[in-house]
Amino acid sequence: MNKVNNLIVDLNKFKNRPNTLQVAVYGKYNHGKSSLLNVLVHKDIFKVADIRETVEIKRFNSNNITWIDTPGLDADIRRGDDDEAHKILTESDCLLFVHSVAEGELDNKEREFLKDRYKFNQNIAIILTQIDQVKDIDEIRIKIRNQLNFAIKPMSIIAVSSTRAKHANHNIQQKSNIEELNRLIIKEQKSFLENRDKEIEKKKRVIKQEIRTQKDKLYEKKDRVNQEITTLKKELDSDIQNIKNLF
Repeated sequence: MNKVNNLIVDLNKFKNRPNTLQVAVYGKYNHGKSSLLNVLVHKDIFKVADIRETVEIKRFNSNNITWIDTPGLDADIRRGDDDEAHKILTESDCLLFVHSVAEGELDNKEREFLKDRYKFNQNIAIILTQIDQVKDIDEIRIKIRNQLNFAIKPMSIIAVSSTRAKHANHNIQQKSNIEELNRLIIKEQKSFLENRDKEIEKKKRVIKQEIRTQKDKLYEKKDRVNQEITTLKKELDSDIQNIKNLF
């Protein structure tokens, strides 16, 4: 029954996981990652500065979503931040990769990072930031789409502006395209909850099936033992009878 016990332990661990969507946000230093997070949570929680601020992984819970701000990629590698940022991958349900369109297409570091992450988590969306600094982003979007040709399923690419989102003018806010990103997150959250419930039911079915399998094996073992006992009893009776015949 050790296997059943292990399956039950696994189920309980899964059920005890936070019932919130884990969204990890990656990106190179100074590409607008922390500014975007502040817009999404409607609070200035994540530090924004001209020098690198994100050294440790930071989490913030908002509306049943855990937002995870990771250390910027390819900056101050001696600190070991980048390795730490990679560890969060196993805890995340969804990855947002932030890239400033002001920098043009993805560089080799970014593309290799995405290609490597895609092996473990295919739920990745590319968020193009600082669109207010570029007149025409369509060409950049097409180039980036071509750079993501390793993905079996096309990644979502959403272009946003944190600056416009924080503007006092409502019309300018609407041009930030943050609402499209919010709709994506809401869709992911709904899918996460549905999949979580399905996974729990799946694990329960596996446990029930394993219990039935173990039960059948026990009955088979019982039948074999009973047969062996019957055979031994017959042999014993025969031996006793043979002894009696000697006298």
